[in-house]
Amino acid sequence: MQMKTWQNKWREFWSLLPIPYVYMILLGIGLGVLLGVRFYLTFWMSGEINNWTFENYFIPPFTNQTLWGFLAPVVYFVLINYPVRQDAPFRVWARGILISILVALFHEVMSYLVWWIPYHITGYEKISMQIIRSALVRMPAGFVGQWVEFWVLYLLFAGIDYSRKYKAKQLELVRIEAQRNQSQLDALRLQLQPHFLFNTLNTISALVEVDPKAAQGIIRRLGDLLRGLLATQKAHMTTVSGEMEFVSNYLDIEQMRFNDRLAVRYQVEPELTQVPVPAFILQPLVENAIKHGFSGQSGPCSIQVKVNPCDTDKICLEVRDDGKGTSLPVDELLTKGIGLRNVKERLELIYGDAARLDVQLNKDKGFAVIIVIPRTQKS
Repeated sequence: MQMKTWQNKWREFWSLLPIPYVYMILLGIGLGVLLGVRFYLTFWMSGEINNWTFENYFIPPFTNQTLWGFLAPVVYFVLINYPVRQDAPFRVWARGILISILVALFHEVMSYLVWWIPYHITGYEKISMQIIRSALVRMPAGFVGQWVEFWVLYLLFAGIDYSRKYKAKQLELVRIEAQRNQSQLDALRLQLQPHFLFNTLNTISALVEVDPKAAQGIIRRLGDLLRGLLATQKAHMTTVSGEMEFVSNYLDIEQMRFNDRLAVRYQVEPELTQVPVPAFILQPLVENAIKHGFSGQSGPCSIQVKVNPCDTDKICLEVRDDGKGTSLPVDELLTKGIGLRNVKERLELIYGDAARLDVQLNKDKGFAVIIVIPRTQKS
């Protein structure tokens, strides 16, 4: 199981590379060729070339850049896992810098090995103590150069990564804004659809003469419902208190329409009233409870709306009814049911993997939907 986890992490890391690995290698080779030719031509045109051949001037810069092409994923690994930034802990800084030193040292040693071992094997130039001493003398200065190049590559990847995340964030904001606008339209369509208004106005008409106060109460609730819709036009988030007020206005109207058949119970922890929640997130759930849970029933029914802490950093919003239940599987409900599907998609857009929607089924009686979200909105 642990092996699979590491394999998944490894695949995920390679998929996150800002440039495919094969392109990194090709870029390294291309830069090596360009810099190698430039290095040789610079010394050739200046007349400083003595006994060194083309290979002596071309191979060092070519080897240097090509090796960075192969080692580039290590630089990106440091960027992702040990970011050297102001808000990073000291241990993260230390590990990132230590890895950069080791990589630069490895690069410097490998550049000599890649250069001189083929020379030695082919007999082009045998490795001697004089060559080793000369390499050891030049190695500290070369190491500093490799370390600087490591951080140049690090900054280049950081810029690409920031640009990619910025574009993804902008796209996410656009999607959330589109979803917010769609949710407002859905709320208006679902709450004020013709049959809801017709039933409400019909109830008001029936009560005007027999119970004027009850009719006035429905009119007041309907006005509060409309004001709640207008109040959230410019924000896709509200508070638990605001969402509960909106839901209670909706259910109050339905209670008056069902007379004594519908009982509603609310349970909200006082310390959670100001926690931010998506606007209209509970409305599709209570509407489903009335529309699907109680349709075709003549007896009494009840709905329970709860908001309570379910973890140190999360809250649970629950809508439970004792209606006729359903025999459909959860997957089918989440894909075919418009209300549940919209709620699930909104949670994913706003919170990502930090939120979830759970459905508790009972084919004989009862249906419950539980929303688990963080106490604070994802930034």
